[in-house]
Amino acid sequence: MKIKLCLTSLNPITLNHSHKISTRGKFTTKYKTKEYTQFESVFASKMRLYKSECNKLNKYFDEKVHCLHVDYRFYFPILTKKGVISKTSKDVDNCIKTTQDCLFKNFLFDDAFITKVTAEKIHSDKSYIEIDVTILTR
Repeated sequence: MKIKLCLTSLNPITLNHSHKISTRGKFTTKYKTKEYTQFESVFASKMRLYKSECNKLNKYFDEKVHCLHVDYRFYFPILTKKGVISKTSKDVDNCIKTTQDCLFKNFLFDDAFITKVTAEKIHSDKSYIEIDVTILTR
């Protein structure tokens, strides 16, 4: 079973920009940034469009016999004016974790069942994320 998601007008946030750490004496506090909180909110609203697909996936998935493959495609501007990949563009691996955490809030199973992840960043003037989640029998 496979579901395809296309989350339009959503700019991926990197792991580097998702949390801040505050130190006060001996105590350290980690908290979500406003940018990440906003990303979570927009992501959740986009996922409402896929509620029935998520429910089907939740009903079908059996952690005793299934594993997951997830394919991420992040579309956002990555090229410089000269047409080369900008060194300041987001690292694709840093986009995965924040997106995956938001995605799996919509499922009744844990992301620990993912056995394969593929990801790519693709140049686009408009930011959006495409995700394919596939359930496979182990």
